[in-house]
Amino acid sequence: MAAEAEASRRQMLDAVNTVFAHLSSGVQELLTDMVKLRTLVATVAALAMGVYGAREAARTAARLLKRYLGQPALVRASTMSMFPLGLLTAALRKRTAPAVAFTDVVLDDRLMQRMTAIATATANATKRRAPFRNLLLYGTPGTGKTMVAERLAKAVGLDYAVMSGGDVVPLGKNAVSELHALFDWARASPHGVLLLIDEADAFLRHRDSAGMSEFMRSALNAVLARTGTQSYKIMLVLVTNRPDDLDEAVMDRMDDVVEFALPEAAQRTAMLQLYLRSYLPQAAELRRGQSAALAVEHKGLTSEVWAKLVKATHGFSGREMAKLMAAVQAVVYGREGKLVMTAEDLVTMALQKQREHDNKANGFGPSVRSRTNPAFESR
Repeated sequence: MAAEAEASRRQMLDAVNTVFAHLSSGVQELLTDMVKLRTLVATVAALAMGVYGAREAARTAARLLKRYLGQPALVRASTMSMFPLGLLTAALRKRTAPAVAFTDVVLDDRLMQRMTAIATATANATKRRAPFRNLLLYGTPGTGKTMVAERLAKAVGLDYAVMSGGDVVPLGKNAVSELHALFDWARASPHGVLLLIDEADAFLRHRDSAGMSEFMRSALNAVLARTGTQSYKIMLVLVTNRPDDLDEAVMDRMDDVVEFALPEAAQRTAMLQLYLRSYLPQAAELRRGQSAALAVEHKGLTSEVWAKLVKATHGFSGREMAKLMAAVQAVVYGREGKLVMTAEDLVTMALQKQREHDNKANGFGPSVRSRTNPAFESR
């Protein structure tokens, strides 16, 4: 057994020595033969370049796909479809005529004419491949600025993308790269994009504003750099409640500035009737597909009641009037049995919402809470 073990050990040592001898001779031959050495070095280098090149190419392709096809993180909502679906949707898309684009939005005559003219001019610019004009919409919250911008995109035949200025601030140092990704993505649209920046004053305010960080200054400069010349791909629409806070260079980029004021009596009447049909429809006003159980019976809605409602909603925005009708709907739905809405329901809720409106406008002190509404003194 000892002899067999010794023989096995010697056999293994001989095999190892033979292997190393062959390797040593091969290396020596390779080092002495320059042609073989250069061939080996070139082969190893080519393999390394192939591996690393393929990896970097894959990373670059992924970045490009994300940059041009993937929706950027800043975009909250969009109608944009990229290649090849974007070309198909562009061919099938039907534009809304500028004359009827805003018929489902309650605007005063002056504002309606202004927005129709802007829609017509933009639609003609699209047909003639002219550059887009940038637009600033400002006014009290809830006056329909975002809704009108969406209708404008449909009238012109553009894609529609929405971002909020408040989303830029938390990005910090990444804000600049995300904004560039947003503009690159928008430029890849096959038929142009209406890019709506809501709450634009959140990061496009004066550069010398107190508390404005270097990151936000860099973000502002990034937007200015991408909007320095008129674009054939992007129509920039800024929406703000505080236009005075915007930087002077930002204002210089705006070609049209449109104010959205609080609705007057005629517009409030139309809005109240519109929201009443929407939240509390009668049987004849039900939309296709709505259940007959949703029909609401209206009682006591005289012209005097409507006059009181219009007077009580003085200073209301469209959103506040929608909330008023939603509150009346909650009262009606809170009852058992048949759905019935009375003039008393409207009057009571309008009084409550008027007090809430006054409290928000003037503070929540006891003197405000005890104030009565003159519109209902005769009630």
